[in-house]
Amino acid sequence: MNWKKFLIHALCSTIISCVAALIFNSFYHAWVADFSRIINSVSIFAVYLFMNLFYSFAYMIGEMWKGEKSHPWVNVVLAILTFASIFFMFLVRLPLDIPNPELFPGLAVPLLLFPLIGFYTLLPFFKGMK
Repeated sequence: MNWKKFLIHALCSTIISCVAALIFNSFYHAWVADFSRIINSVSIFAVYLFMNLFYSFAYMIGEMWKGEKSHPWVNVVLAILTFASIFFMFLVRLPLDIPNPELFPGLAVPLLLFPLIGFYTLLPFFKGMK
């Protein structure tokens, strides 16, 4: 089991999803609402790094457990956990001085999907690696 492959996959996925998220965040900030006090580039990077390390760790455990046969099941579990994390965005209490708090989920929900999209985008490049 090569743990370096999983670590490199997580880091590359984090970089790709952070770039996409920062672009999306800048457009959302310019056109819709500013939530930079709540979601900034440092928090995006930290959450994405954690999520991608978790995804890679899940794949590593799955490969140790059943090999390549576990990948579809790991995919389903990761997708369910990612979609379940979306519901926590509706529980976030924003400061009272933030204008348009009802627009916060419109920013946060897509941002939660970027790590999974980045991870699955790069997955074929790392599957054949030993």
